[in-house]
Amino acid sequence: GLVIREDLLEINAYNRRYKLPGAMPVVRYVTIHNTANKAPAQNERDYLNKRRDKKYISFHYAVDETEAIRILPHDQHGWHAGDGRNGKGNRESIGIEICRSTCTGPRDPLYRQSEANAVRLTAWLLEELGLSVADLRTHRDWSRKHCPHRVLAEDRWEQFKAAVAKEMGR
Repeated sequence: GLVIREDLLEINAYNRRYKLPGAMPVVRYVTIHNTANKAPAQNERDYLNKRRDKKYISFHYAVDETEAIRILPHDQHGWHAGDGRNGKGNRESIGIEICRSTCTGPRDPLYRQSEANAVRLTAWLLEELGLSVADLRTHRDWSRKHCPHRVLAEDRWEQFKAAVAKEMGR
């Protein structure tokens, strides 16, 4: 199985303003992203926690080749979908960042394993939340951003969803 570890964002004035926007009373979707860099999940979490650039950004999970890290609780909405303060992507969706998406060539296996772990995480989340594969979204669905860039560039979104459905059927 996949190791899912909790390492939540620090509760401080900056994070409350820019990363911890408020309660998410209902979860209707799970949104998939790619990080667009080579960093592992812990680096993604630490960078998000420490950044002070006055950008509204946060997500629930970062997943790499070895683990998934929960960064926000499920009852807290994030700033990951790019659809604004009242958008359903931000307000009703758990955001998953698949790490290592710019690893290519000899490092490509790092990304492929990260994506395989994202499939496991997504299947588990959908089951935990009482959702189905029909409730999966890409970042692009909310704001037209080309994300998850690697999945979309390789035209594998339907394959990703099928892999999640298969994992749910185990």
